[in-house]
Amino acid sequence: MANVASGDTPAADDPGSIGQGGAWESRNWTPPLEVQPVAGTDLRAELLGCLDPISLRPLESGQQVHLCQCSTAYHQESWELLLEFNDGRCVNCLAVQETRLLLLK
Repeated sequence: MANVASGDTPAADDPGSIGQGGAWESRNWTPPLEVQPVAGTDLRAELLGCLDPISLRPLESGQQVHLCQCSTAYHQESWELLLEFNDGRCVNCLAVQETRLLLLK
């Protein structure tokens, strides 16, 4: 690791840096899987029990969720965080668009 205090610039592959190959990328994070509903089933039923990728809380019956075009669903608080800190980008497909609200049965 580079000694930043001495004026050294960390290399892009330095595990202590945030850049390409750095600490952020080295956490082995994988994006959430898309929910592909089975033909003839209700997407709302398929989403029950799935985890919100931000809060990691399960989606439950009676909740209103924000649904991205890629079928990633977010609780209201999670969607507000994405709007504020991620320019409204979905963490799964990185699309920036309006979500649709869906009431889970």
